[in-house]
Amino acid sequence: MEWDKLLETKVWTPLGEVCEGAFHIDDDLYHLGESQFVRALPHDATFCKDLPNAPFVTAVYWAETIVAAERCVLLDDKKSVEQKGVPPSELLFGTRGTYGEFLKNNEFNRVRRGLVTATYSGKNGKFIHKALSNGTVTYFFIDQHIHNDETPYAIEVRIP
Repeated sequence: MEWDKLLETKVWTPLGEVCEGAFHIDDDLYHLGESQFVRALPHDATFCKDLPNAPFVTAVYWAETIVAAERCVLLDDKKSVEQKGVPPSELLFGTRGTYGEFLKNNEFNRVRRGLVTATYSGKNGKFIHKALSNGTVTYFFIDQHIHNDETPYAIEVRIP
């Protein structure tokens, strides 16, 4: 599936309308194709369950591997990942995709000034990732320390 088409997906669209061959990984995580993942919930926007067209897509993700997607979406600190892949240009706001460039990029910061957070495991307190978000797109970085040349290991897009 092309990224521009996937990014046009509306929130709460049934997964079957987005991709018929989606592979269920675990919990709410589904693999659509090369480096493309979605979070799809078993209920609709009004929390109605057991609907025939469930699950419903609520977010789109880029991650180089299934393991990277599991660490990002399922917050699995046991999944070890390295960032080697290059995210699609549609998700990079005209940058090379580095932490430092996102912080300085006017287009990325147009929606809302970049917010930096960190996530730690609720089970053992281990670092999972740091994130840089403008409210629409969130970039996840694997290194606990700030490196302006670091590239994301996963990206989440909140769909309209």
